[in-house]
Amino acid sequence: MTRPRRWQRPGLWPWLWRWRWHLAALSGLGLVRALWQPSAAVCYTMTTATCIGVAALVVGSAGVAGSVCRALWLAARTRGAVAALAPVAAPGELTWVVMRLGLGEVCCVAGARRAAFCAGIIRPRVYLTLAMAEAPPDELAAVLAHEAAHAARWDPLRRALTRAVADVFCWLPLVLWWAGRAIERCELRADRVAIARVGAGPVARALIAASDGGAPGPGTAFEGVGPARVAQLLGEDPPRSRPSLAVCVVSVLGLVVLVSLVLCLGQAVLLGLTS
Repeated sequence: MTRPRRWQRPGLWPWLWRWRWHLAALSGLGLVRALWQPSAAVCYTMTTATCIGVAALVVGSAGVAGSVCRALWLAARTRGAVAALAPVAAPGELTWVVMRLGLGEVCCVAGARRAAFCAGIIRPRVYLTLAMAEAPPDELAAVLAHEAAHAARWDPLRRALTRAVADVFCWLPLVLWWAGRAIERCELRADRVAIARVGAGPVARALIAASDGGAPGPGTAFEGVGPARVAQLLGEDPPRSRPSLAVCVVSVLGLVVLVSLVLCLGQAVLLGLTS
């Protein structure tokens, strides 16, 4: 019997290896904070608690501003990717399914793989490839109902904001965990709508047959079979997910170190202005 390698054994090492980049970044910030010790008396106009609060506010404001800029960039990239798609005439079967479900505009684009997605920040639309449009009617109805649910809830906008926040706050594992759960809940809601309209069987068959083409940018794509989606298709309650202790600890440490570093920078600026 082959013995597992050291990094494959349970214990502290796999955890350290998984969060190696976060721990390295925290160590670097902590080293900077330890070596850089401006006089605490510089902040003589505010209490220590007020100084810490201002530093936390600066970190939060910078994160919000960065998230907005990142979301705008993702929206522009998505718009360019969607504009590059070649539209084609919708087959008669697709038109009939759209009318039967009472859906709005559905755009058919060229593509040899079966893929469907919802894209558009201001005006979300459902897109699907010609190969998907030629799928069996029940599977096609399941896909369209799922993506129409995304469009009705403006999920492309939600996905763009979620992804932008996760990208900007990537140094906080808890934010990455939250982003993953938000996307999962979004897909579960759309699946519930599709199951209510066409049944669990067509949704399951459509998921199995869906390609991995994905959506351009932060759009929502009909793909990805996770444990929660499988449980819901089987009529069971999706398993609850909670962040691990390691995720919470690393996130708190990261926030403390960054706020402390911003506090040092603020003290250094005040020291330069008063000297």
